[in-house]
Amino acid sequence: MLFCDLVGFSSFSERLSPEALVALLNEYFEEVTKVLAAHRATFDKFIGDAVMCFWNAPLSQPDHAERACLAALDLIGVIERLAPRFEQALGAKLDCRIGI
Repeated sequence: MLFCDLVGFSSFSERLSPEALVALLNEYFEEVTKVLAAHRATFDKFIGDAVMCFWNAPLSQPDHAERACLAALDLIGVIERLAPRFEQALGAKLDCRIGI
C-alpha cells in the first residue's frame, strides 16, 4: 500500500476559493495518477488531498515493493514540479508525506 498526501493542505485550502482549490487539486491528482498508473498501481481511493493505492492485487506483481518505492520517488518529483505553482497560489511551501 502507498499513501500520499499534501502537508498542511487543509489549512492552505482555507485561503482559496472553492474553484481555485478544485483547479489545484485536479492538477495535482492528474500528475499523481499518471505516475501511479505508470508504475502499475491499483487505485483504491482519494481521501481529500490524499491518494491510496496498492500493488500485487488483483494480479501478482513479483516486483511490487520496487514499484511502490519507485512510485514514491516519482511522486516527490511531481511535488517538486508543481511546487512553484502551488506556492504562488497558497503562499506557502508545498510538500507531501508518503507512506509505504
